[in-house]
Amino acid sequence: MIGIIDYGAGNLHSVLKAIKQLGYETKLITKASDHTDEITKLILPGVGNAKVAMDVLDRSGLSDYLKGRVSDGIPLLGICLGMQLLLEKSEEGNVDCLG
Repeated sequence: MIGIIDYGAGNLHSVLKAIKQLGYETKLITKASDHTDEITKLILPGVGNAKVAMDVLDRSGLSDYLKGRVSDGIPLLGICLGMQLLLEKSEEGNVDCLG
C-alpha cells in the first residue's frame, strides 16, 4: 500500500487518482496515527510555498513522521513542492526542510 501525505497542498487528488489507476492501494496520511504496517511506500505531493508547507508539516507532526518512516527504510517520493521539501533548506521563505 502507498501512503499519500495529505497536508492540504494542491495536487493531492491527481496523485491519488494516478496511483489508483496504476492498480495500487492507497491511504491518505493526515497525521502519524494514520500509518499502518501495510504502507510500504510514501508519496509527498504538493503545490505551493515551501515555508507554508513546512509550517503545516511541523505543526501536524508529519515532519517527524516522515523522517521516522524514512529512517525505517520506507521509500519516500516527493512530487513538485514535495520534492523541494526533501532538501535540507529552501530559499523560498528561507526555511529548513525535511533534509
